[in-house]
Amino acid sequence: ALRLGLGASNRDLLRQFAAEGLVLATLGAIVGIGLAVAILDAVVALAPDGIARIASASIDGRSLLFAAACLVAVTLAIGCVPLMAVGAPSIEALLRGRAAGVGGSTRAARFGSALLTVEVAGTAALLIVAGALTVSFLNLHRADLGFDRESVLTAFVNPSRVRYPDAAARRRFFRDVIARLGANAEVGDVFLPYTQTAIPLRYVVVRTTAGPAAARAVLRRALAEVDPEQPMSADLTTAELVERALSRERFQSALLLPFGVGSALLAALGVFGMVSDTANRRLRELALRQALGARRSRVLAELLRSTLACVLAGLCAGALLAIAASRALSLELFEIGLADPWIVVAVCSLILGVSVVACIGPAARVGRLDVGAMLRE
Repeated sequence: ALRLGLGASNRDLLRQFAAEGLVLATLGAIVGIGLAVAILDAVVALAPDGIARIASASIDGRSLLFAAACLVAVTLAIGCVPLMAVGAPSIEALLRGRAAGVGGSTRAARFGSALLTVEVAGTAALLIVAGALTVSFLNLHRADLGFDRESVLTAFVNPSRVRYPDAAARRRFFRDVIARLGANAEVGDVFLPYTQTAIPLRYVVVRTTAGPAAARAVLRRALAEVDPEQPMSADLTTAELVERALSRERFQSALLLPFGVGSALLAALGVFGMVSDTANRRLRELALRQALGARRSRVLAELLRSTLACVLAGLCAGALLAIAASRALSLELFEIGLADPWIVVAVCSLILGVSVVACIGPAARVGRLDVGAMLRE
């Protein structure tokens, strides 16, 4: 504000802010690229089968070019923020000490409050979506399938077309396998969908009173008795099949949760920065109020109230944003919705708690304020 009042142009200030921001952003980009390489390897390792070209994902020149373009755009945008916040005060107001006013620049304070509200809203929406997807995954994992997952084994058996050239020969093969499995005392049930579908399936489903290892041994022995040269593959318990079926949902939750946690940390830093800046700009005002007889607890309460009001507004906006997105994500959720009150309350409580903790440091600084020293400056 002082430089604008003394005649500096917006272009000069923008150039300075952009240069300073570009240095910091470049250092951050170097660290970010390193993290991106590590995160990409983890994402590829966690990705389930069926995601197109996930194994070939890499950080190439196009990715770096896009990151560089975003870096320049964000740096310029950040450089414009101080100019938008302070405006262009007159030199007379600056010399009289009124450019910042008693309570700091009203325009800057409103701009900072708006940024904090938007940041909290985005954090709340992201955490609500991540929480709903996580609970949905847990619901799927705990769903009652109507049978013991560990005692049921499925295996793929594909009779050789040379030894079993027609459907009748293959049916005889499977009937012999079922007969031998049924004669085993450890086998309660055998299911073969080979003759029940238009496209014959070659899966054998066996339920035993023993564990999966015993079931595999029983099935291999039955196959060997019918045809020693007949292989068996894809022998999995139903618990393992369920885990495979839920791999996509698990992958979504694993991707969203870190972003939600990171966003919550950024929101905490934003709250801390805003409260610190507000406290610094209002030190004289707060000192004057205490000198005039205002209780310190009341001064602290006002400082906290002004910040938490922005946080609460952001929480409401974030909850509404998540609810608005519920229709697009309804097919991805199981036995839960984005408007689930427990998730909304939990996320709002978490962000509000983080915000209160972030306010403690700056508020304590105001509480230790030396009123006499501030008024003598």
